[in-house]
Amino acid sequence: MMGATCMACVQGRLREQAFLSTLAKVSSFAVQGQLVLTDADAQALLRFEAV
Repeated sequence: MMGATCMACVQGRLREQAFLSTLAKVSSFAVQGQLVLTDADAQALLRFEAV
């Protein structure tokens, strides 16, 4: 379970909904110089890089 706030602006709200919807599909992760979140078919859904 994850909590979130509702963003007030339309663009922010749409982006937040898309991000949370994608997070719900994540089944595993790997750290390969960056954090890669993948689905059940091992397809990369999200990549995060430290800056």
